[in-house]
Amino acid sequence: MTDSGLQAILDGREARWLRRRELCGQGALLTLVMNVPGPEKNLPLWNEAHHRVTNFLKTDLGDRTRFFERRESPAGAESHFVTEMSASELKRYAVLLEESHPIGRLLDLDVMDAQGNVMDRNALDLPPRRCFCCGKAARICSRAGTHSLEELLCRAEALLKAWQNEI
Repeated sequence: MTDSGLQAILDGREARWLRRRELCGQGALLTLVMNVPGPEKNLPLWNEAHHRVTNFLKTDLGDRTRFFERRESPAGAESHFVTEMSASELKRYAVLLEESHPIGRLLDLDVMDAQGNVMDRNALDLPPRRCFCCGKAARICSRAGTHSLEELLCRAEALLKAWQNEI
């Protein structure tokens, strides 16, 4: 990856964070991005999955959604849902989806309350996310570099393709 490509991803993430900070004042905010390993965040397979999960969320959240937008950047596609739900209720909903959806481990569903506080699993006494390659705590594998990029991409693509075949 070039330095300019990395900088574009970092700039996209910064813009996403700033947008989340703007939107959360309207209510509890759910942001969907995909956990895309590696430098290329906008591959067609991933964008299609993001689009389908976004549509599912639009339907499932329904009239509990006050505001919705979908944006794209070099950091990947992102969808923002400002809801009428409490932040803790929304986080529990997000965790349930991450744990029960066929590609849930590839979803990154972040929640902020109306004051801009990030709701994490720990705040609700929920277990940490699991690595989709080995099942250990994802944070540990990520920090230790336990799995190669190739292994992560192969596993992720296999999950996405299996899900597409189910649909």
